[in-house]
Amino acid sequence: MIPFKKYVDGNLCTPSPLYDGFYDDNRFIMLYKDNYWFNLELAGIKMLSNKSYAPTVLNIDVKNKKIIIDWQNCNNINHLLNFNQTLPNDWKEQIKCIILDLESLGIYKINLYPHTFYLD
Repeated sequence: MIPFKKYVDGNLCTPSPLYDGFYDDNRFIMLYKDNYWFNLELAGIKMLSNKSYAPTVLNIDVKNKKIIIDWQNCNNINHLLNFNQTLPNDWKEQIKCIILDLESLGIYKINLYPHTFYLD
């Protein structure tokens, strides 16, 4: 498994102090350090599980505070921008629609950074 990092000004950084992320071609694993944040993530997953933009959860291990999501064909905006890779023409509109949908549900997520968005 590869440790997940985000790019800031071309440098790799830890994306979150709340969990350690790891990935391969098929899975993304979040290992939470604290029950509070783990439980908030689970609540968010439950609230958004029927949304087309929500990740597919493969496994939740409550004992080890671990969430595994499907990572096949994932395009992380942060990595696409950093490597000047081709983005879909409507990528900004996709993100705007997600943010508006979250707000309509009363969800105000303060960490809407490029590494938190993935495109189809």
